[in-house]
Amino acid sequence: MAGIAEDWERYTTRDRILLCSSILPLFVSVIYASYYAPIIGRFLWFYSEFGYNLFSNEGIFSIVDYTEGCSGWECPRIYYIINPFWLLLSTISIGIYGFYLFRTASSTSPSALFRTSFILTFTAASQIAIVIFSLVFKYGELEGFFRGINWSSGDPPINPLTYLYLPNLIAIVALAYYSRIKNEEENTDYIESEEKSLTVANVGTDSEGQSPVLQSHIFLLVTALGGMFGLDKAYRGDYLLAILKFITLGGLWIWQLYDLYVAAGFAGKSWDSENSGNGRITEPHIALWIAASPLGFIGVDRAYNGDALSGVFKMLTLGGLGLWWLADAYVAAKKAGSAW
Repeated sequence: MAGIAEDWERYTTRDRILLCSSILPLFVSVIYASYYAPIIGRFLWFYSEFGYNLFSNEGIFSIVDYTEGCSGWECPRIYYIINPFWLLLSTISIGIYGFYLFRTASSTSPSALFRTSFILTFTAASQIAIVIFSLVFKYGELEGFFRGINWSSGDPPINPLTYLYLPNLIAIVALAYYSRIKNEEENTDYIESEEKSLTVANVGTDSEGQSPVLQSHIFLLVTALGGMFGLDKAYRGDYLLAILKFITLGGLWIWQLYDLYVAAGFAGKSWDSENSGNGRITEPHIALWIAASPLGFIGVDRAYNGDALSGVFKMLTLGGLGLWWLADAYVAAKKAGSAW
C-alpha cells in the first residue's frame, strides 16, 4: 500500500476530511482506554508523576472536577469518564466524519476509507474497553455512566457536556460498522488485489514456486516473535519503518497488535491459494496452536480465522476473563481432531 503522503496527493476533499476527522476520536479514545486499562493505567499513568499531572485536577486530560474554591480530598468532587473538553472535540469530529461518510463516494482508488475503517474500528474497540474497565475497575456506576461520570462525592456541579458521552459512544460504534461496509463498497477491487499481493508475492521471499501458505506463516512467526523490534518490517525490506517501530516500542503495542492481526489474517486466507490436499489437515492444527497459545488470549486466533473485530474485543476483555480463550481453544481442538 502506498504511503499516506502519496495517497494524500490523490485524495479528494471528502477523503481528506474523512481521514483528518477520524484521528482525534482515535487519539482521545486510546488515551483514556490506556488510563482505564488494569495494567497500563495502573502502572504507566496512575502511579507516575507524569500520569498524575495529566489526569489529575487541571491536567490536560483531567477527569477530576472539584467544587469551586476547594481542591482537597475532603472536598466534593466528580470523576468524569472522559474530560468534557476532549469529549466535545471528539463528538464534533465524529459528526463531521459521519456527515462526509454518507456523501457521494470519491472516484479515487483506494479512498480514505481503506484507512479510516480500521481507525474507527480501533476507536470503537477502545471506547468499549473504556466502558468495561470504567465499570469494573474504576468503581463506575450505571447511573453515572449514562451521564459520562464515574463517581461523584457530595453535590458538586456537573458539566453539561458530559451528557455527550453516551451519544458519542453510540455514534463511534455505529460509524465503525458503516465505515467497514462503505470501505468494501468503494475499495473492493483494491482490497482483493492487496490481499493477493500480500499472501502470495510480497510476504516473504521471491523464490519461484514457493508455497504462499509457507511464506505467510513464516511472516506471521516473524511478526509474533520480533515484531515489537521491527523485524517484520525489516523482513519485508522496510528498514525505515523497522527502526521507527523499534524506537516506539511497537507504537506502544498498538502498531504491533495491528501488524500481528494483519499477518494472522493473511496467513489464514493463504490456505485458499494452496492447491494441495495437505491444507485440509494442516490448517486446523495450526489454528489450534494459535488458539491455545498466548496469541489466542489476545485474539490473534480470531484474526487468523478472518474475524479481526471479535479478536480485538477478545483482547480488550482479557480473553473474556479467560473463558472466551478456553472456549475457542476447545473448539479449535475439536476441529483439529476431526481433520484427520
